[in-house]
Amino acid sequence: MKKSNEIKKHLAKGEVTSEMLGMAAFSYNKRAKNMRDQEREWRDYFRHNRYYSDKYGTVDKYKEKKEEYYGKKDECLLFAKPTALHVVERERTYREWDAFCGEYDYETYTIYEHYLLYAIGSYRFHHPISEEEFSRLKSTLPVEEIGDLETEGEEVENLMSVQTADKIRNGLRNGLYQLV
Repeated sequence: MKKSNEIKKHLAKGEVTSEMLGMAAFSYNKRAKNMRDQEREWRDYFRHNRYYSDKYGTVDKYKEKKEEYYGKKDECLLFAKPTALHVVERERTYREWDAFCGEYDYETYTIYEHYLLYAIGSYRFHHPISEEEFSRLKSTLPVEEIGDLETEGEEVENLMSVQTADKIRNGLRNGLYQLV
């Protein structure tokens, strides 16, 4: 409740603190991850239950909401500067049928994923970037190799409301609020 009152006071003055912006981006990010998890769960359910089909487009609806929330988070990140580049190394296994031997050949290879790291208030965010963008930015930002980047969603009760996050994001975008 205390944070809610602080947010209202700042918005009444036409200002947004970096902590408020971080809270809004965090709320969008965690909601997107919740949608991602639901999308995966439903996709697996329909894949493994041949008597059920996704005739109402449940998987697509969760995917759409996920992309919407990630888009809103990315809009919030436009008001911050990246602080570092993160590289995640992942191993992938490729399976190919070998007709000569009559069995599968497995080949493991390594891929590298690149992310911009943003620090907004007490929050940290990753934004995926292309290999070309990474090459262009690696001379201007510190590069760190990190471990796994898989994260989880959050209970919505622990997040800023979408209405408040939208008010902050739209207010900054439209010039109604200034970042302090």
